Amino acid sequence: MPPRRKRAKTAQTADEDEELEEEPASPIEEEAHDDDPEDGDTADVPPPPADDEEMEAFAPPAGDESEDESSDDDAAADAAEARLMKRVNRSETEGASSAGLIHCISMERFMCHEKLDMHFNRRINFINGANGSGKSAILAALQICLGASAKSTHRGNRMGDLVQEGYDGQASVKVVLVNEGTDAARPEIYGDKITIERKFSRRGPAKLLLLGADGQVKSKGKDVKKELRYILDALKVSVDNPVCVLDQENSKHFIRGKAREKYKFFLKATEIDDVQQRIARVNQAASKCLSDAEHQRSRLEGFARLYMQARDEYDEVRRLAMYDEEIKNLKVTIAWVSVRGAERATDAARAKLDDARERIAGLEAQVKELEAAATRQDDMGALEERLTALQKDIASCTTATREANVEVATQQKAVKAAQKKETHERGRIRGFEKEKAQLVKDLSAKRKENAKRTAAQRDGAQAAAVKRLADATAAAEKTLEDAGAALDDAEKEHRDARGGLGELGEAEREAQAASRDARDHANSEAHHARTLEHVASSPLAAFGDYQERLSAEVRKAARSFTAPPVGPVGSRVKLAAAKHKRWAAPLDKVVGKHLGSWIVTNKDDREVLVRIARKLRCDTKVTVVVQKPRPRHAVRAPQGDGLVTVHSLLTVDDDQCFNLLVDLAKIESTCVFPNKDDAERLGLTKGADGWAHAPGVTSLLLIDGAETGARNGNIYVKQGGRVKNVALGVDASKEIPAAKRAAKEAEAVSKKADQDLRAARAAWERAEKADRDLARKRDLAARAKTTAERKVRDAKNAAREATAKADEEVQLEDTAGIEEEIDEVDKETREAEAGVEAAKAEIASEKQKLQPLEAARDAHQQRNAAMAKEVEQVETDMSSVIDGQRKASKMSEKAKAKLGDAARSVQGHEEAVKAEEERRDTTIDKATRFTRKLLGDDWDGRRPPDAQIKKYRNEEAVNAALEQAEKNKQKAVERRGGKETDPAVAKAKMERAHIAYTEKEAGCKQIEKEGHALRADAKKRYSRLTRIRGHICRSSNRTFDDILNKKGSAGQLTFDHDEKLLGMTYQKDNQDESSQIENIQSLSGGERSFSTLAMLIALGATIECPFRVMDEFDVFMDQVSRKVAMRELVDMAKEMKDRQFIFITPQDLSSLPASSLIKVIKMRAPMRGQQTIEGAFAAGRARG
Repeated sequence: MPPRRKRAKTAQTADEDEELEEEPASPIEEEAHDDDPEDGDTADVPPPPADDEEMEAFAPPAGDESEDESSDDDAAADAAEARLMKRVNRSETEGASSAGLIHCISMERFMCHEKLDMHFNRRINFINGANGSGKSAILAALQICLGASAKSTHRGNRMGDLVQEGYDGQASVKVVLVNEGTDAARPEIYGDKITIERKFSRRGPAKLLLLGADGQVKSKGKDVKKELRYILDALKVSVDNPVCVLDQENSKHFIRGKAREKYKFFLKATEIDDVQQRIARVNQAASKCLSDAEHQRSRLEGFARLYMQARDEYDEVRRLAMYDEEIKNLKVTIAWVSVRGAERATDAARAKLDDARERIAGLEAQVKELEAAATRQDDMGALEERLTALQKDIASCTTATREANVEVATQQKAVKAAQKKETHERGRIRGFEKEKAQLVKDLSAKRKENAKRTAAQRDGAQAAAVKRLADATAAAEKTLEDAGAALDDAEKEHRDARGGLGELGEAEREAQAASRDARDHANSEAHHARTLEHVASSPLAAFGDYQERLSAEVRKAARSFTAPPVGPVGSRVKLAAAKHKRWAAPLDKVVGKHLGSWIVTNKDDREVLVRIARKLRCDTKVTVVVQKPRPRHAVRAPQGDGLVTVHSLLTVDDDQCFNLLVDLAKIESTCVFPNKDDAERLGLTKGADGWAHAPGVTSLLLIDGAETGARNGNIYVKQGGRVKNVALGVDASKEIPAAKRAAKEAEAVSKKADQDLRAARAAWERAEKADRDLARKRDLAARAKTTAERKVRDAKNAAREATAKADEEVQLEDTAGIEEEIDEVDKETREAEAGVEAAKAEIASEKQKLQPLEAARDAHQQRNAAMAKEVEQVETDMSSVIDGQRKASKMSEKAKAKLGDAARSVQGHEEAVKAEEERRDTTIDKATRFTRKLLGDDWDGRRPPDAQIKKYRNEEAVNAALEQAEKNKQKAVERRGGKETDPAVAKAKMERAHIAYTEKEAGCKQIEKEGHALRADAKKRYSRLTRIRGHICRSSNRTFDDILNKKGSAGQLTFDHDEKLLGMTYQKDNQDESSQIENIQSLSGGERSFSTLAMLIALGATIECPFRVMDEFDVFMDQVSRKVAMRELVDMAKEMKDRQFIFITPQDLSSLPASSLIKVIKMRAPMRGQQTIEGAFAAGRARG
């Protein structure tokens, strides 16, 4: 494939048209991450090995993984492309469909919910509650049911992690979707509701069921995955689209993301990324076809050379055989050349005889015709009869023409009468128009006289009062103008102060957040120091403050167990060397959550251990793993130099503990690195499809606890948290002094942050006081302007009253009579115009009657002229017949004399023909005997073709050709030199070579045809995708600016498709271009959050998904931005009548308007002691 021409970089806004690129970007393969097989029953199927626990929830069956994955990708890409086209071509008048809306969500033993049923409004829903109340668990349940993996919910690494803490049974989640309207999926099977249910436990495979409105299972087993994909495509549901389902992690990542990450988000949200990957795969297939065809063509030249050689050899052998045949033919031709001469002489004699006989026949016919013409009388009688009939018809036609002329003349008089009436009415109209002109002139003169009298009156006694009031009005208007200018200045000054107040408020909130973070850090450091003191006195406390008491109780109840429990796991794990202490952060992230676990061999022992923990009130803290005794796993280190695995850093003295860490923590395939560069260089590989993990490597951790790796062909980095656990194999007593120093330093930082907070708060309070003063000043200016407006209105009213009073005292001429006369003239004019129209209609009617009469008259005249012409022709024909009879008699005598001479000539020609035939027969007999003697029995008795004989003029020419043919044969024999001379063998060899060549050539052409067809299809698809992408960009940009305008701001989205960047320009004041900001990172947290949410809403306006779910969408917003954002979301939801919206937020919803379209679902406050997942993990690390 030739390299693509490099184009200049173009930064395109959404209102500009895009250039069509020649080829799309390279495809990016998606990595599938999920954690639970779909089929099977947890009661009958034993726990699968650890490798199966991390399987994709919708993975293809074994044996056809690559084909199914490719077909699934293609199906997803086709569905995405169809949805994209429908977005562009969607009509605003299309009827709404409720298919795909969420009816309800139910869950049992799922995350923090023991049992929960939640029904939703079909329009707008708000789920509101404090942190830890289980709001996000509802979103996770929806994602799990619609096919998402546990890891993609950001709530666990596998399905078992989502089972309620402390519960070992089976959890279940259900989502009921509405299946009504034109977009319903198989309504004849499922009815008006589709229920998607998933059941799973901490161990074992999960189960997926599809139920209909009747509650009966409609699909299960291995075909249920394809059926679910079909339903979701039919309902236009895309759970992986972050704009359709936006969880907390994606929300925060999107708000904080940079331009390149936002562009990736844009591609995924609009499903353009799926279609681009499909097009790239088609391009790759086309390139492969063309490459294969080129390779085959290079081999085709060899087959062509073999065929050419065989053909040349066959031509030589064939020419040699043709020489023998040519010599024989020439010898035969010599004998038959003389025959040809005799035959030509015979033919010439016979032709003369035939000519003579034909001349006799012609003369005989001529004599007979002339005799008949001289005596014929029939023609004359027929002409006389025809002449009599024509004379009668002419008389009749003349009478009809005269009658038609009378009718036409009568109708023409009627037309002229109507035209005369029309002329009369038009004359009346002209008279009325002259009369009206005079009346208008008189009316104008009286009105001018009235105006003069009115002006004279005003110049009198009332003039002074009117002038005084006019001056007062002008003064009031000047005062109003000054008050307006003062109000504008006050409003501008107040607006500028409000902008500074917002920035100070944002600074105060940031200082407050920094103070809170510093205080949390100081408390964490102090708690860590106290924990170290506790661990120094009790080593097991590193894995939980309850572990010492639990170990003692387990030892006391040893007889109750079938096999001794092993635990805590951390007591059996040590660092392999003291120098490995520096890897404390990644080790804590990988194995920290498993160090407090206990291992038993069966469920009965687990029940005993749980009862003991419940007795000590630590059953919700301890993790009990049921694991059958097995030999220590044989692990294989990843291939590659410089790779350090977690397994190599630890020493585990118990096989069961080792197996648990291999199964759950993947210590054998998790590698640690001192920095990100080493991780990318040693732990990742880059291929044609982007970045991927090195063979045998599943996770890459950095020394500070951060995680990196490859996903979807790109490198990602996830920052680690602060490590405050007691490191493995470290003497806690030695760590206490350093921990106390760190606690003291953190306390100092916290005090400094408090001082900064107080300073920021004081600055904000001063600015707020100044803002209140400016607001009072603005209100005073507004009241002054209102007073001035009232004075202007009063002055104008007084001036109008004075003017009206002056006008009342003037005596004016009455113009009513003239105006009535003008109206009367107008009425008569209209009547005359109606008369004109009636006359026109009558003229048209009379002319229409005249047309058929004139046509009939013209037809009679034409027929009369035609018959007169025919009479003249008949008389001419009668004269010709008489003259012809006389001439025919004379010519008949002459023809008889010529007939006698021709008969004598025929007799002489017959004798000449007989003589030539005898000579010809003798020549043929000689040639026949010579040919049979030369060819023998091979001769079939037929003479050579005439074409072969005619080529030679005489025998000498044939002999010359024969001599040349014998010489050519001799030269050909000498050239062959004893090689094959059989034409049949040479021909068979040539045909075999030709078949081989044509088959190879046809194969090449077919491959090239397929390659070009694939490339044309890819180009066509990419051209269509580019247009769709431009439409989405323009629509998103307009929506983005409209949303910001509602807050008094403005903005623009900039899409750079070459560099894959999505930029955003923000203008704080939509009337002030100087407030425009290019770097979005320089905005305050609230402004950045609101502008990013506006971009998210703009992108979502182009999505076809029937519902939208947004979790923590208002994070980082100030109160003003949150209120505007809430109003904008509700307005957008109301406008999209065929969409359902679910918003999840912990914030106050009192500003929401009351509406039957809005449903607010209030979550219960978290129970005492209940924690969020993040809080539980943090508490576990602190206890360690």
